[in-house]
Amino acid sequence: MISEKEITKGKEVPEELQNNLKILLERVNKLRALWSKPMIVTSGWRDWADMVRIYTAKGVSEDKIPRGSHHLYCEACDFADKDGALKAFVKANDYQVLKDCELWMEDGSTTVDWCHLQIVPPASGNREFKP
Repeated sequence: MISEKEITKGKEVPEELQNNLKILLERVNKLRALWSKPMIVTSGWRDWADMVRIYTAKGVSEDKIPRGSHHLYCEACDFADKDGALKAFVKANDYQVLKDCELWMEDGSTTVDWCHLQIVPPASGNREFKP
């Protein structure tokens, strides 16, 4: 089972994001139960300081950091997926497991060794989407 601590890295989540965190935990744990294998959180909820640290390490200036990231709102989580097995699992049967779990996945070609899942649909509405 994926814990709140894994998603929050032990940080206190603001009250206004608690419901999103609850939904995210319910949905990724539903997927975890169907997958029946460990899922390692590589990035869950991020506060603004986390976003700045992550993006400036990549050479992105603070004014270019995406303020709409679903990680900022407890609406997204990344999982280790070095062999692509998790992505393959969720793509099977026309993304049925994503539909069943009410999740959307970032395009696998942009997430090389991790799998980004979120609880809100992208503008396209597609279960797998390009950011």
